[in-house]
Amino acid sequence: MIARTAEKELQPRFGFLQWPALVVCDRQRCRGSISRVRDWSEYLEEFERLLPSAAQRITLTDLTAGS
Repeated sequence: MIARTAEKELQPRFGFLQWPALVVCDRQRCRGSISRVRDWSEYLEEFERLLPSAAQRITLTDLTAGS
């Protein structure tokens, strides 16, 4: 979670245009961002685009566990 006071500073660095934004990074670089609140299926599609090998291990059950 990022402090609201840092949002404007981070926006150009990570390239997101709308809030809320989820910035997706691996250990080596920023892969992109997912803006706005979405359906879980859309998050899965975006994860697959941004982190193809990791997305194969993420399931809808993983994302909704504990909710």
